[in-house]
Amino acid sequence: MMEAVGDSLYLCGGQDIKRTYLSSCDRYDIKAERWSSIPPMSSKRWYAASAVGEGEGGRYIYAFGGRDGIQSLSSCERYDSVTGQWSALPPLTTARDDHSAVLHPGSGIIFILGGLDSSDKSLQSVERYDSKEGRWLGAADRQWSVEPLPTPLNGHATLCVGNTLFLLGGWGDKGRIEEVWAADLSAGGGGGEAAKWRRVAAMPTKNYRFGSAVMS
Repeated sequence: MMEAVGDSLYLCGGQDIKRTYLSSCDRYDIKAERWSSIPPMSSKRWYAASAVGEGEGGRYIYAFGGRDGIQSLSSCERYDSVTGQWSALPPLTTARDDHSAVLHPGSGIIFILGGLDSSDKSLQSVERYDSKEGRWLGAADRQWSVEPLPTPLNGHATLCVGNTLFLLGGWGDKGRIEEVWAADLSAGGGGGEAAKWRRVAAMPTKNYRFGSAVMS
């Protein structure tokens, strides 16, 4: 996992060259051009998903699920970039790894999408964490909601541009895919209907476990 907060980049978890699962974390100071170690996560996390929330000035990095070398994880935690400490969060409803997480700016809601369960089965489910209120949202919380993924997916990418979520590629029922879907979250704003996924132009190449970013 890698995230940026202020003038720092944070690298957490993963695997080393010996394929050892890691809980260690490092911080890169962009101005000083220097790496330093920070406290490790409470669990080893490979193929976890992360996001920077909007609570208290966007100081927190959230880590959701992942794999510890034995099983998929439901545990979650967040790093406080001011105090330099990790703290536990309530767990995911479904343990998962190789999933995605993306923040919807403004609402502060982080969407956790798809992935693999402990049986290595691809998931369609979506969970939502409100980083402003510090709680998981349930079925009764209809604001900024979205339907399950159009197909079970893992190794995909997710981006949020304005009020639109984009779901790109990954591994589906037929292996690597190039499909792209979009969901207008404004349909779920204020307690309305859950946003529906619609297919948009596909990527030029089938892609799986790749990077993506939004440039403003």
